Amino acid sequence: MADQKITELTAHTTIIDTDVIPIVDITAGTTKKTTISTLKTTFWTNPIIVGTFTAALLIGGTAVGSNITYKSTTGIGTTAGIAHQWTGGTDGATVIATMLNNGNVGIGTTSPGSILALGGTAARIFGMDRNTTAATAGQGFTISSGGAIAGTADLAGGDLTLKSGTSTGTGSSAIHFYTASAGSTGTADNAPTEKVTILNSGNVGIGTTSPNAQLQVRTDDTHGSVRIGGGNGASNHRLFIQADPSNAYIDSYGGDTYNPLKIEASPLLLNASSGGNVGIGTTSPTAVLHLKAGTATASTAPLKFTSGTLNTTAEAGAVEFLTDDYFATITTGAARKAFILDDGVRLTSGKIPVATTNGRLINVTPQTELTDELTSITHTAPGTPDYAIQDLVQNTGFGFVTKDEGNTALSVIANLQARVNELEIKLVALGLLADAD
Repeated sequence: MADQKITELTAHTTIIDTDVIPIVDITAGTTKKTTISTLKTTFWTNPIIVGTFTAALLIGGTAVGSNITYKSTTGIGTTAGIAHQWTGGTDGATVIATMLNNGNVGIGTTSPGSILALGGTAARIFGMDRNTTAATAGQGFTISSGGAIAGTADLAGGDLTLKSGTSTGTGSSAIHFYTASAGSTGTADNAPTEKVTILNSGNVGIGTTSPNAQLQVRTDDTHGSVRIGGGNGASNHRLFIQADPSNAYIDSYGGDTYNPLKIEASPLLLNASSGGNVGIGTTSPTAVLHLKAGTATASTAPLKFTSGTLNTTAEAGAVEFLTDDYFATITTGAARKAFILDDGVRLTSGKIPVATTNGRLINVTPQTELTDELTSITHTAPGTPDYAIQDLVQNTGFGFVTKDEGNTALSVIANLQARVNELEIKLVALGLLADAD
């Protein structure tokens, strides 16, 4: 039929059910009419709109609160039924998104099992696009769990849970964290790289994707460090652990100085497996335990004992200190033996020391020399020495039987005098006698 023009229509601002709407039946070439009430009971009951829309725009209204409401209804109890579905592709063959009656939304899946579910048939990326504003940095992205209702005391906030996928059999899953490291100045991209990895075993790697301990920190294959606490300033304190082939260490530092570090263990084992030497204050120990040298400054002695009660049962190899005495226990009989000390004055080399009343050793005080040597004896050597001195032949004079017998006696006396003099020289040398000559 030819185009017709409907004229003289009265303006009508309020639409009611009895209002008539003209309809042109193009196929029959006639005009028809229907009411608003008929449209509501027929057309909107199961509407299907087929056609092509170019730059279609659906506006709820310009007034505040002019909302657009999409509503669908399924049978009672079918909370998992599809409420809304968006399709695309050739003739709408691809389901883009699905919303169920229970509010779950699926992208790439028609049966979402959570409030927002992504189809599991392919790997997915959930993220923000790059900033398109000139000379503007990327924007932040925050995932936050829910907070407790305001105004009520002692309520916990919602936990934030990150969970990798379910595996079967010998399969596993992990969690990976990526960040972009700074590069050289310029416009070149710095693609994010994996910095933290949590394996299925629970091992956490920082700087490594294959941690072989519960926590492994890696800078490269030979270095890694961990800092606990603050910085190095006057009001900070830190515990620093560093792995290095030639300079691995642990330090406790703060207030611009090194601080005490306590290690509690029972027992505390050092180099128990490697059998290496342990150096305290020295970087090149040459013994199982090697201590640095002391200094003249107080509290810098290389080794110090605290006085305490001796073991009830002596233990072989033990060294103990009680008040003023040191003890060492030997293996035989596990007998405790005391160290013999000087009395604060070094002993003189070559002298015989003596013990004082407190058991300490001191240089012996030289004793007074014996009576001075006799005048040399002058005698005639016996022709034939006669050491078998016989009974005296008279009571007066010398009474020797023979002259040789008398000379022999004089020779013996001279020899004794020489020997006593030699003994005196030895005793003086040992500090036992004072030399009066």
